[in-house]
Amino acid sequence: MKEFTPSPYIEVGIDLSKDKLDVALNGKIIAVSNDTKGINTLFSKLSALQEPYRLNCEATGPYSRLLVGLSLKSKIPISIVNPRAVRSFARAAGQLAKTDQIDALLIASYAKTFNPELVGDAWFSKMRLSQFLQRIDFLTATRARCKASLDSYNDPEILKEIRREICALDKRIETYQAKIDREIGQNKELNARREKLKEIKGVGENTSTTLVITMPELGSMNRKEVAALFGLAPMNKDSGKVTGKRMIKHGRSRPRRALYMAALSACRYHPTLSQYYKKIRENGKPAKVALVAIARKLAIMLNTSLKVSSQT
Repeated sequence: MKEFTPSPYIEVGIDLSKDKLDVALNGKIIAVSNDTKGINTLFSKLSALQEPYRLNCEATGPYSRLLVGLSLKSKIPISIVNPRAVRSFARAAGQLAKTDQIDALLIASYAKTFNPELVGDAWFSKMRLSQFLQRIDFLTATRARCKASLDSYNDPEILKEIRREICALDKRIETYQAKIDREIGQNKELNARREKLKEIKGVGENTSTTLVITMPELGSMNRKEVAALFGLAPMNKDSGKVTGKRMIKHGRSRPRRALYMAALSACRYHPTLSQYYKKIRENGKPAKVALVAIARKLAIMLNTSLKVSSQT
């Protein structure tokens, strides 16, 4: 079980929404706008505190970017906590009601209890890479729709226009891929992690790049943790004498999709995993079940590879 050291900070819990921040400080709530002016107003109020303080917010995508960025630039400690962990904490505490103010208080209490890790300056690079990857996903999906639409037309002018759009999308995707390659190539640690992942048969450039960006925890977890983070850990659904079907759930969908693609390749080309896949299929298991098992094995291998690498 992971051990938690006591928090040395006054914990400030912040519930984020598009337009405002609800801030819990010493049991009281402050509301400010979610823009540069509002956040700077919050910083001014917090500067009056006599003891060290830390901001804590949930990972809420675009709503948290401005707060985290301004906090790091202002050298104010800040942590990003897992929303699911906070909700589990709330249920354990018997807090079932949910409002923005309650959530802010819960985040502060959670941070005081578990002392989450601080966000470092590497967040800026990670955010750029994540947005580049998100943009590639969008452009790739748009390109797929364009290609599918070719079957809906026979007019030469329309077909020519769609092909031009596909060509333009190809170039934009290549541009963002080049940005990612350049960013990772200039970062010694990220580049080393990507090259280490590529050493495993079945893991190519796209998978290794995606995992480096979306799974920074790889190499620091145990087997169960890495399977759960990918959403590949079978969850029991038992009650009394009834044994439910075990199913995978939760986890991060984007890295899981990348891992599935690597697993498909590993089923054919990895010397150990290909044999394991055949054994599962020969035992009568469906192909999808066998693929999930390979993906889980592969996730553990990737985690172990980076863990060993960091120790040498």
